[in-house]
Amino acid sequence: MNQDGCEVAVLHPGVGAPPAAAMLEEVIAMDSQSIVTVGGSAIVSPHVTHGDVIVPPTAARDEGTSLHYAPPAAEIDP
Repeated sequence: MNQDGCEVAVLHPGVGAPPAAAMLEEVIAMDSQSIVTVGGSAIVSPHVTHGDVIVPPTAARDEGTSLHYAPPAAEIDP
């Protein structure tokens, strides 16, 4: 798709880290210039409402796939 003169692709990586990593590697191999990921989560907070954008400072690493891309650690920075 072309948006304001830029080629844009919208993709769904499937469920889980392994298919997401595989798709990301394919997109990088196709010479993508910028990649933005969007995800969903549940939160319990009176300060966050539906539609708010949240950028987490760190992410818990418990899925196994990220160990192929960065040294082992309990958390990783975005």
